[in-house]
Amino acid sequence: MLHDDAQQSRASVATARDADASCWVVGYTHTDEGEFLDPNTMQDLASLFPPPAPEETSIAQGFMQGIATQPADAFLTGGDRERLALSPEDEELIQAIAAAKSSTIVAVMGGSSVA
Repeated sequence: MLHDDAQQSRASVATARDADASCWVVGYTHTDEGEFLDPNTMQDLASLFPPPAPEETSIAQGFMQGIATQPADAFLTGGDRERLALSPEDEELIQAIAAAKSSTIVAVMGGSSVA
């Protein structure tokens, strides 16, 4: 089994061509789609949940403090995608690899529809 992060399209195509079969994972991450939550609203949302058990208090406090200091592209970001299709880079990679290797599987990751 070989791993290729698809950062270099030509190398990825060569990896697929030389393999007995290839499997590629493409699609979206939490930064591409999801529900946007402003870190400032987490305190309000926390009031909707039951209080943590005594042994969970430090974990809950650490979580809330960690959210407040996360960079803008971290856990709480997301939102609506502008298009339902895969990225042009993913589409080009799939087409190039499928042309080079007929025994190719593509797994599409997404939290909602992908056209």
